Amino acid sequence: MFATSTTGFHLATKPSSQLTVDEAATTYQLPDLGGTIAAFFANEDPGFQVPDKLQIWGKVHVQQLSYHNQVLLSPQTLHAIPPLAANPYGRYDSVIISPHPQSDWPKNGLVGHSVSQLRMVFHLLRSDLFLTYVQHFDDVHQSKS
Repeated sequence: MFATSTTGFHLATKPSSQLTVDEAATTYQLPDLGGTIAAFFANEDPGFQVPDKLQIWGKVHVQQLSYHNQVLLSPQTLHAIPPLAANPYGRYDSVIISPHPQSDWPKNGLVGHSVSQLRMVFHLLRSDLFLTYVQHFDDVHQSKS
């Protein structure tokens, strides 16, 4: 369990799976996974080596305070489940995220936020970081015909 200033996160004690980066890239259909992890750490540690294995969770429980009146909201479960025979498209929940610790939502609408799909929740072995791989959606305005 860990928290930011606005959100609490809870993961099961044991991950859903432990895969190599290549296995995870194939299972979750994320061909750029290894490069993305390396790029994420490149600025902070130029000699960073992508670990052999990742611990992966298929869901994360989140809980927040209401932005309107600071009442604790009910927890929600977000899924990031890869394609399986029974569900060939997987189950990936969408989220609205802000890369900034202080968000002005809903005051400024979605300015500074991104609508994204949660693709994978994982932990690098020999690290204290828990990370997510998200796919950002582009906001495309269409005129009415």
